[in-house]
Amino acid sequence: MAIAEAHKNQGFLFIASLVFSLLILSNSLVLWIGWVWFYNSDMNGWWMIVLFSYAVIDLVYAVVFTAAIQSARCVTIKAVVIYNALLSVLLFLQGYCEYYYRHKIDWLSVNSGTVKLTLFQEIIVRNNVWAWLYGSFLLGAIVLWFIQNQRHELVRRMSILLAHLLKWEYQPERRGGSWKDTIRTQRQRIALCLRKTPSLKASLIDADWQADVWDDAVDNAIKETGIARKVFPKACPWSNEQIMSLDFYPD
Repeated sequence: MAIAEAHKNQGFLFIASLVFSLLILSNSLVLWIGWVWFYNSDMNGWWMIVLFSYAVIDLVYAVVFTAAIQSARCVTIKAVVIYNALLSVLLFLQGYCEYYYRHKIDWLSVNSGTVKLTLFQEIIVRNNVWAWLYGSFLLGAIVLWFIQNQRHELVRRMSILLAHLLKWEYQPERRGGSWKDTIRTQRQRIALCLRKTPSLKASLIDADWQADVWDDAVDNAIKETGIARKVFPKACPWSNEQIMSLDFYPD
């Protein structure tokens, strides 16, 4: 059904997020080892600041991202965007540091420590580029996941709303304040969902989407009322305007 379909990709994306967090943690470990390795060398200043800052950001981000990924909310996207923005800035600073040391220091007379640092820089640059590319890919996946989650939310809310409208129409003797509150709440939540993701408005006029949601709603109504399926309409008898109207209650 439509609700079940909305969950298919969540497991894959959660695993991808954990893999990304592990990559970030491993990269952070390499950075920390490098920071300690070169702590007593003469290569300090900008490079040391970048190295230290990037390691801290990696550790923090790995924890934040793993926690945020479990709730497909805006905070997830914000975390990825902020991280990639900071990563881009740090990559720029790192490139500046490499430029500075390559052009301001006589590399023919460098000691073994600076040669090690040069090799370490090249390794980190490669790691960071791959991390940035993977992060950008995952950002796109998270955006799609967020939209899919909002679509799932829309389906779930609409299914509950339609089921309660059916119950309201076919069980008038059981009408009460709780049903009315549920109907009003679902309408408000659906409106909020559409404001968050305006692109989902197209789903409301999609015939296949409407059919799937209606099937879910009828299934829920059958479970809660015990009324046979043949009693309910095969297709939704109300317009979207009626469904979303705060004053509409079918008789």
